[in-house]
Amino acid sequence: MTCSLRSVIPGSTWDHDIIAALRAQGPGWQSRMNEALRKAAGV
Repeated sequence: MTCSLRSVIPGSTWDHDIIAALRAQGPGWQSRMNEALRKAAGV
């Protein structure tokens, strides 16, 4: 799978395997990514 990381979050670069794993889980992957980032940041 090829993904445009710049279209995911402008100015940010994410590992392809992270994006692919989230996308493979189906709709709502952006929300799951946001939730994981919030948890990691402690917010």
